[in-house]
Amino acid sequence: MLDMLQKLYQELRFAPSKTLEQCYALNEVAYLLRSGKASAGLVRMAFEYLQAAFGK
Repeated sequence: MLDMLQKLYQELRFAPSKTLEQCYALNEVAYLLRSGKASAGLVRMAFEYLQAAFGK
């Protein structure tokens, strides 16, 4: 599941004209990915956060 979050992060970080909320979402996910130790619940919340910020 963490791999899927990494792929979504890689795709969205190059989105043009990001809003402030989208930048915050990407920063939060980047922090989570760098930690390398995230529970399934945290990863799920990060997915939802990115999807809400980017409307996906």
